[in-house]
Amino acid sequence: MNTPLLQFILVGVAIYGLYLLVLPAPKDTIVVQQQTLNELIRAEENVTMLPLDEKSKNSVVENHIEEEVLLKEAYKRGFHLTDYRVRKQLLNLMRSSLTDQVPDPSYAQLKAFYEENLTKYLTDTSYTVQFVFFNFNSKQTPQNPEQFKNKLQSAINPLALSEYSPYGNLIQKGEFRRMSLEHGREFADSVHSGQLNSWMGPIIAKNGIEYIKLVEKHAPDTLQFEIIESYLRSDYFVTKSRQMQAEKIKVLMDQYTIEIEELNAN
Repeated sequence: MNTPLLQFILVGVAIYGLYLLVLPAPKDTIVVQQQTLNELIRAEENVTMLPLDEKSKNSVVENHIEEEVLLKEAYKRGFHLTDYRVRKQLLNLMRSSLTDQVPDPSYAQLKAFYEENLTKYLTDTSYTVQFVFFNFNSKQTPQNPEQFKNKLQSAINPLALSEYSPYGNLIQKGEFRRMSLEHGREFADSVHSGQLNSWMGPIIAKNGIEYIKLVEKHAPDTLQFEIIESYLRSDYFVTKSRQMQAEKIKVLMDQYTIEIEELNAN
């Protein structure tokens, strides 16, 4: 190849390369369906209860296009990967899209669901507790707690040794949470860790000073079907929906090869 021809080719390649450098990058295409715009305009009219004029319609269209552009830019910048709130919303939307409508269960199906999940429907451990009460400013408050507990232990009627309690002096099958709310956390903790038929205290309760005796500890019991039927129905829908999601997510995961990189020991 002669030298002038080679020089001509090289100059041509250089000019073409320069042209590519200054040529604007191709634009992304955003396709906006007319049906989508019509639905957006109709939705706006439903809110305002009035037909939109041309200016308002154009505003709806421009706003939608603006949002489409911003969404594309958000994905380009990886906001769906780095922003926790965006990531969480996308995950929730994806899970919702994988959930089919769960048919309303028949009585037999609901009963079977209950029988299969009995361990989910247990009461909490509960306690029968006897206690005596003194107001915070009472002059009858025992000065020697150990001596008073011994006195309570041997008394035929321990209540005679205390002041009047607006809450009574006996809790029957009280659960930990209820006792915490009514008497305070210290009271509930003492009951939970206490020994049967042994007086404990003094305990600084919500409304006074109390001495308590754990009379009986009741094991968790199964809640009756009739009592929790309305809750069961809700739990049935939630459980079946999650099962559907799990099955569909498994199908999606099978389409991917998962590689877990080992941490660098150094």
